[in-house]
Amino acid sequence: MVQLNGPEQLSPPALVMQMITGHWVSQLVGSLCRFGIPDALAEQPLTSAVIARKCGSHPDATYRILRAATGLGLFKEIRPDTFQLTPLGDVLKSDTPGSLRDFSIAETSGLKFERMLPTHSPFQIIEASKK
Repeated sequence: MVQLNGPEQLSPPALVMQMITGHWVSQLVGSLCRFGIPDALAEQPLTSAVIARKCGSHPDATYRILRAATGLGLFKEIRPDTFQLTPLGDVLKSDTPGSLRDFSIAETSGLKFERMLPTHSPFQIIEASKK
């Protein structure tokens, strides 16, 4: 997380940009869990092509998401295009005690926030009920 005080403080535009793009990390983690990528890597390191076959995902997109998740510390690229689960990524496996897999999927589904945004104003709902 970014330090908000001291000499390393980000500029206001950089802080706001971080706020705007903050969902990228949670969406990445949610996607990893939806495809079962942490579970696929539970036993041994694998290439992105093997992971894509096991998880039913696109090979190039799988490689990109693995590289991004490696930058977060969830995986380690032990050889070019060969990834291993880290202790941080281990909490996203379905069989890990205290797993955050299901929570990640639920929190990144989008439905949570869509319900908060009304599609009709209260006045439209009242008028529709009178018909």
